[in-house]
Amino acid sequence: MSDPAEVGLTPGATVAHYRIVRRLGAGGMGEVWLAHDQTLDRQVALKFPAAALLGDPDTRQRLLREARAAAALRHPAVCRVFELGQVDGRDFIAMEYLEGETLGERLARGPVPPRQALSWGAAIAAALEEAHDKGIVHRDLKPGNVVVTPQGEVKVMDFGLARALPGRGGQADEATMTAGLTAAGMAVGTPGYMAPEQLRGQEVDERADLWALGCVLYQLLTGERAFPGPSVAEAAGATLNLEPDWERLPADTPLEARRLLARCLRKDPGQRLRHAGDARLMLEEALRDEPAPGLAAAAAVAPAERRGWRDPRWAAAALLVVLAGAGGWWLARSSPAAAPRPVEFLLAPPQGTELSTWVEEHALALSPDGRSLAFVAAGDEGSRLFVRSFAELSPALVAGSSGASSPFWSPDGRWLAFFARGQLWKVPAAGGTPSSICPV
Repeated sequence: MSDPAEVGLTPGATVAHYRIVRRLGAGGMGEVWLAHDQTLDRQVALKFPAAALLGDPDTRQRLLREARAAAALRHPAVCRVFELGQVDGRDFIAMEYLEGETLGERLARGPVPPRQALSWGAAIAAALEEAHDKGIVHRDLKPGNVVVTPQGEVKVMDFGLARALPGRGGQADEATMTAGLTAAGMAVGTPGYMAPEQLRGQEVDERADLWALGCVLYQLLTGERAFPGPSVAEAAGATLNLEPDWERLPADTPLEARRLLARCLRKDPGQRLRHAGDARLMLEEALRDEPAPGLAAAAAVAPAERRGWRDPRWAAAALLVVLAGAGGWWLARSSPAAAPRPVEFLLAPPQGTELSTWVEEHALALSPDGRSLAFVAAGDEGSRLFVRSFAELSPALVAGSSGASSPFWSPDGRWLAFFARGQLWKVPAAGGTPSSICPV
């Protein structure tokens, strides 16, 4: 840690119209001081580059990049920047003073309860949504760059590696935002949170931030990094070649949160979740999820990327767990006087087909009355929708359901809906021909 005298800052000193109060922290890149804004009578944080970096053009570009990126954003989950100033040839940023602790400091005490983790994740996603809408990619999202205040507010900060998205027409100055640290083929960010394409020095967009969001959320839930390694090289190797240990997720992690993690942490950015707004909505939906009767064991299962889910025997075994719980619940309702007992069903897909990877794609839907199960199975003719009544021995094909995915029932159980061929369709639960509701 640098000595205050070495950089010429001491409590009580004046920098422009700011009176220095005390040092908040220091590191290799610089120092942050608490100061009093004597003009507007408020506390602020002043960020100064380290003395050893004075005169370094990349350091000044980073400060300028951070100031311009944060100043372009107006969101309660983004740390506000008030001013980029210079005193005696030394640049500084005046920003919102945040009491509280970083997520990195909080994680030193262990994982965060799932609902709290999802709530913080939704706030981070909202901040990224604001940045992406303004044409800005953060590129260095990690627990150390997110603060939680004593009031429970989440603040994303440190846009020092941010860049403007080409051709978005956002408020950020692209010429400034992409200078210096963004040379072609150069990897910038923090290993362990950098997307695979970012590690390779390739062009990145919003999807790199969504990868980092997945990494942060996984760590909040488990207390461990999604891609750990004792060295930078090993963390990078894990990112490029390994999958997270999905079994570490708490058993009560909602299914929608598991789907989000799976979609954020796909190594191919073309297969990754694309919009921070979608991530926010998924997390808000996960916060509304309540454990379903008989689904606790199935909810503990990892997302579809886990090895083995594409084997239909694994899918059938998981469905067996679901149906056992659902059957027991139905019998308990229909026979109040009888002691509840589980009823087991083995659901075999029609010959020549395989059960879809239902955990990720929602290819399984139990009817509201618990008497029928809709599922997607794929074969030579592509994916199609089937309905298995628990009173029958074999499932029935829903005619006209070629390309079906993500089935769901109407609340009254009279209709079954599904997506296929760019449309949302519905079909009577009693049988019939599907009709299109709208394009999607």
